[in-house]
Amino acid sequence: MGITSVGKAEPSEPLFHRLEELERRVSRLEVLGVGDPNQVTTERTPSESAPAAVPAKLIDAGGIGHLFGNVAIAVIGIAGGYLLRTAVEVGWLNHSTGIISAFLYALMWIVAGGFTKRGQAAAAIYALASSIMFAGALWENTVRSPALSPSTTALLIGAYLLDGYLTAWFRNRGEIAAVTAGSLVALSLTLFLTTHNLIPFDISLLCAAAASEFAASRGRWLEQRWIAALGADFAVFITVWIFNSAALPDGYAPFGGSTVLAIQVALAFLYLASMGYRTLAAGATATAFEIGQSAVAISAFILGQFVMAPAGSHRLLAGIVCFLLAKGGYAASILLGRKKDQRSSAAYAFFGFVLQTTAILVVVPVFARVFALCALGIAAAALGNRQRQMSLQLQAPAYLFAAALGSGLAGISSQPLSSLIVPPAGQLIAMLVTAVAATLAYRLGGSGQAEARIPALLCAAVLVWSGLGLGAIAIKAIFGSFSLATSLRIALICSAAIGLARWGRFSGPIVGSPGWIWISYPLMLWAAWRILVEDLASGRPASAAISLTCYGGTLLLLSRILRSRKAELNSR
Repeated sequence: MGITSVGKAEPSEPLFHRLEELERRVSRLEVLGVGDPNQVTTERTPSESAPAAVPAKLIDAGGIGHLFGNVAIAVIGIAGGYLLRTAVEVGWLNHSTGIISAFLYALMWIVAGGFTKRGQAAAAIYALASSIMFAGALWENTVRSPALSPSTTALLIGAYLLDGYLTAWFRNRGEIAAVTAGSLVALSLTLFLTTHNLIPFDISLLCAAAASEFAASRGRWLEQRWIAALGADFAVFITVWIFNSAALPDGYAPFGGSTVLAIQVALAFLYLASMGYRTLAAGATATAFEIGQSAVAISAFILGQFVMAPAGSHRLLAGIVCFLLAKGGYAASILLGRKKDQRSSAAYAFFGFVLQTTAILVVVPVFARVFALCALGIAAAALGNRQRQMSLQLQAPAYLFAAALGSGLAGISSQPLSSLIVPPAGQLIAMLVTAVAATLAYRLGGSGQAEARIPALLCAAVLVWSGLGLGAIAIKAIFGSFSLATSLRIALICSAAIGLARWGRFSGPIVGSPGWIWISYPLMLWAAWRILVEDLASGRPASAAISLTCYGGTLLLLSRILRSRKAELNSR
C-alpha cells in the first residue's frame, strides 16, 4: 500500500504546479483587464518582481485616462450650461426660467458627483464643474446684467450650500464638502466686494461657517473648517470697519448698527457654541483652531462695539451680551475643570475674563467699577481655590490689578512725591477697598496648596504695591513738600522689602514658602530708581545721604536673611 501511494502522488505534483501557475496568470489578467496570457508570459523575466512592474505602469496610465475622462465629462457639462444661456439669449427661454434652469442644472451636477462610482477624483471634478456653472450664472445675473438682487443671490447661495452639504453628508463625500465650501466662500467674498452690498453676503458666509461647524460637531471634515472661518472673519471685520468709518463710502448699501451687532454676535456665538458642543457634549479637547477662532470672533466683537465704534444706543446691549457670554464661559470652565480637561477649561476661563472685564467697563457706572472688579477678584480667588483650578486663581490678581488701575492706586504708587496730589475722599475709599480686596484674595486663594503659590504671590504683589501707594499718600498728606519726605518713602519701601524677606512667610497661607522674597527684589530695584530720580536729582544732599544709608543698610540685612534661609534649607 505504501508503494502504491507514492506511485500515485508522483504524477500529480506537476499537475499542482501547473494549476498554481495558471491561477497566477489569471490573476494578472484580471488586474490588467487587457491582453492575453502569452503577452504577459513574454514580458516576464526570471526575476519574481519583474511581472509586477508591468501592471503598475498600466494602472498608472489607466488612472490618468480616468482623470482625463472625468474632466472631459465635466467640460461637456459646462458646455450644457452655456447652451442654457444661449437658449435664454435667443428667446427660447425667458430670463426667470433660464435662471431657475441654470440653478437646477448646477444642483444636478453636484448630486451626480455624490452618486458617481468613479471615485473621489470624479466626485470632486463634478462638484467643481457644478460650482463653476453656478458661480457663472450668479455673476452674470447679479453683476454684469443685474436681474437678481444681492439678497436673492445670497438666498440662492444658501440653497446651493444646503444641497452641496446634504449631498456630501449622506454620501459621505468630504471632497464635495470641501469644493462646495471653498467655491461658495470665494463667490460670496467676490460679490461682497463688487456689489458693495455687504450684509447679504455676510449672512451667506456665516451660513457656510455654520454648515462647516455643524459637520465638525458631528466629527466630520474638521480639517476644512478654516475655509469658511477665514471668509466669515474677513467679511465681518470689513463690515465693521466700513460702518465705523467717518462716512459710508459712495455706492455702498446702507445698513444700521443693530445689523452690525447681530452679525458680530452671530459670529462669536457660532464658534463658541461649536466649541462648547464639542468639549462639553462630545467630550473632545478644544483644538488650537477652536481656541484661536473663538478668540478672533470675540476680538472682532469687542473691537467693533467698544473700541472702533463711538458710544451709542447699542453699547449697553452689547455689554449685556458680553456679560451673558462671560457667565457661560465660566460655567464651561468649571465643568471641564472637574473633568480634568485643563486646556479647554483654561481657554473658557480666559474668554470669560475678557468678556467679563469688557462688560464691567461698559455696563457698570464709573464710580462702581472698582468695587465690581474687587468683588470679582475675591470671587475668582475663592472659586479657584474651591475648584482647584489655576486658570481661575490667576484671574484674582488680574481683576485686582485692574481695580488698582481704575482707582488710581497703581499710578500713585509710581508717581513722584513732588507731583503727587492727595486724592479726594471717594477715590481714597476706592483705594482702601482695593487694598482690602487684595488682602482677602490672598487669604482665600492659597489654603496651603502648592499649585496656588503663583496666584497667591501675585495677589501679594498687588497688596504690597497698594500699600506703598497708600503710604505715599499718607507721607504727602502729613509732611507735604518737606525735603526729607522722599527719604521717608525710601524707608517705607526698604521696610517692606525686609518684612517680606523675613516675616512675610508667617503672614499668609503658604507657610514656609520662600516666595515672598521674590517681591523684595523688584522693591529694591524700585527704591534704587526712586533715589536716582528724586533724591540725587533734587540736589538735596541731606535727603540723599539718608536715603542711601537706608538703602545700604537694607541690602546688608537682606544678605543676612538670605544666608540664614539658605542654611535653614541645607539643614533640612
